Amino acid sequence: MTRNNHICDKFWGEEFNSKHGFKTVNERMKTCVDVCSTVLSVVRQRSKHEDEFSRMLTKNFKPSECNFSSEIGSLCSALSSLCANGEKIAAEHLAAAKELSDCAERIQKFLDAMKAEWRIEKDRAKRSIQDKQRQYDKTMQAKRSYHDKSRSAEQAEIAAKFGQNSGSAEKASKLKQEASRAETAYREAVSTLNETRDLWERDLHRYFTFCEEKDKERIKLIQNEVWILTNILSSTYVAADKCCEDSRLALEKISPEADIKEFIEKNQTGSKRPAAVQFEPYTKTVILH
Repeated sequence: MTRNNHICDKFWGEEFNSKHGFKTVNERMKTCVDVCSTVLSVVRQRSKHEDEFSRMLTKNFKPSECNFSSEIGSLCSALSSLCANGEKIAAEHLAAAKELSDCAERIQKFLDAMKAEWRIEKDRAKRSIQDKQRQYDKTMQAKRSYHDKSRSAEQAEIAAKFGQNSGSAEKASKLKQEASRAETAYREAVSTLNETRDLWERDLHRYFTFCEEKDKERIKLIQNEVWILTNILSSTYVAADKCCEDSRLALEKISPEADIKEFIEKNQTGSKRPAAVQFEPYTKTVILH
């Protein structure tokens, strides 16, 4: 990024107790967590579906379900190729499920670490914001007290100057001392407030810098992991297509004539038909007397 084009440079405000910048960046971090969680869910579901599909294919093409031992010739070879390639495709989807599961683990690890670190940094920033707000309130209270006492002392001094009553000079002296103490308290409060403000500024700068770094890491992670996911699916489809092509080549070699010829050669029972059945007339039995 160019100079002065970072989160830590662009989310402040002139109003002393404004939290708008902090809230805006905090909402961005919530979005980071939500999007990362959604991507994690997508990868996990795809891994689950790949695993389930692999199991289904394995079941469909297991020997007991895909048995063509009674078939012969080129059709037998083609059907055997179909089963063998079906098992290979199942293995490819199982491998994809495992790789996607590893992908999900990496995203989960990053997400857990980011959330833990974010909680620590956010709590530090919130404490600084609250401390600044409390000290500001104390300072404004000290300011009001100082101004009120200074006004009372001034009025008492004017009254004493014109001798409006006998005790006005003593009262004016007492109020002046109170005003002096109030001024000291106010000055100390302002000094403490500025120290608190400096700490708040450092903590907010740290928080904004942390959020920007984590956001960049998150974007890069999602880019890489989705890239890996795409490559996994692509390679799985390519391998599956290769298996299908092998089956297609086997199917192209099917020859009904050759298979029937093989069946005849292996199982023929003879070329001669049985002779026609001839009519045999009834012969009467000869009775001897």
